[in-house]
Amino acid sequence: MYKVAEMMPGRIFRFDLKMISIGMVAFVLAAFLPAPAHAAGADNKIRCETDNVALDTAFPSGNVASCRPSGSKRIEVTLAPEDKPPINCSAWYAFRLTPRKPGKITLMLNYEACGHRYWPKISTDGVNWDYLPKKFVKVEEVDGLKRARVTVKLDNVPLFVSAQEILPPSVYNAWLGQTAKSPAAESWLLGKSAEGRDIPALTIRKRRRSRSSRSF
Repeated sequence: MYKVAEMMPGRIFRFDLKMISIGMVAFVLAAFLPAPAHAAGADNKIRCETDNVALDTAFPSGNVASCRPSGSKRIEVTLAPEDKPPINCSAWYAFRLTPRKPGKITLMLNYEACGHRYWPKISTDGVNWDYLPKKFVKVEEVDGLKRARVTVKLDNVPLFVSAQEILPPSVYNAWLGQTAKSPAAESWLLGKSAEGRDIPALTIRKRRRSRSSRSF
């Protein structure tokens, strides 16, 4: 797997599935399950809809602060950083668009702080991701904050829009599980997150070569 520089819209990137295929399959299966009609709830998942499309975050890594329809073909999306400045002020976003009618949809990405940074990436399967072409993204400044006007063309399948390619917990769990099978690896629990989730750790030690295997 590799990263692509943010300033290169239009370039295609894909996952190396040799080690993480199980995790990505788990993500795809979870992501394409129908979202509940009222996804917002105890887990803070967001949903809003028009006659043409439904937007939701009910999948691993899905996140927006809020959203509201503004006509049948436009949705206003509000994004906020996870932590207050000066801690990383880049707002993560990831949402799914489920079409009810094929056609173009306009999304306004509005920010509570720091403004727009990440060029939108799109995917229909959660595995293969493309930068949204430059002609479909217009970045403008309002009251000192950059926001983005994003246009997407929907067919008959859900479309993911995300700040970066999505690597859900299942991907890391699959990699950790596979790597931990090595005799040189030891998996252990580092601690708990602020929300009570396990933080796994992995120690990899250099194996000593036996005296008989050394070359002279």
